[in-house]
Amino acid sequence: MLGIIGVAVLVGSQLPDSTRPDAQMSQWFADRRTPTWNTVTAFFSGAASTFVVIGIGLTVVIVELVRRRREGLLILVVGMFGEVLIFLSITALVDRPRPTVPHLDPAPPTSSFPSGHTMATFVLWTAIAVLATVQAWPIVLRLLTRILAVAMPVAVGLSRVYRGMHHPTDVTASMLIGLAWVVIVISLFTPRPSGQQSLHTSQDVPAVPPEVHR
Repeated sequence: MLGIIGVAVLVGSQLPDSTRPDAQMSQWFADRRTPTWNTVTAFFSGAASTFVVIGIGLTVVIVELVRRRREGLLILVVGMFGEVLIFLSITALVDRPRPTVPHLDPAPPTSSFPSGHTMATFVLWTAIAVLATVQAWPIVLRLLTRILAVAMPVAVGLSRVYRGMHHPTDVTASMLIGLAWVVIVISLFTPRPSGQQSLHTSQDVPAVPPEVHR
């Protein structure tokens, strides 16, 4: 985790207020705002708010505990707790102003780098998709969670740029940071298949010669 924070702070501290591509993209979206797209992006931005993300993650954990299915839950729990710590650490150490285009949402006091909405959405839905695979949820739910793991971070990231709350590089960095963290969490907390454990156990036990009848 410290390595992720260190690299992110190093990169974020080198970014100017707005790179040329950042400024061009932010202005492009601002010039094309419409009431319809304002409503759509408000929905996705709200779907990535702190209370909604915590609510979804907590609901999944409670449901699985009630079902007595604990395998893989640490992927979601540790993933979300770590995401919060990583985001708060980076935004406290990197002071990047938000885009200069008009903002459609109240600007929180945190830095523009990285996008907390995008990172939280990426970690949440990716962790849920992995959990669905580990616990062998019904195929429809597994497919749905995989689609959401891709579609939701993209929709939220574009919405945050459209609404003038983040530079495109903030959103891109958030997804990369989230990916690095999720890979670490999955590698540490994905349960080992029981078959693999049985295979190792059987290989470690020496073969017993058949009984010879005299």
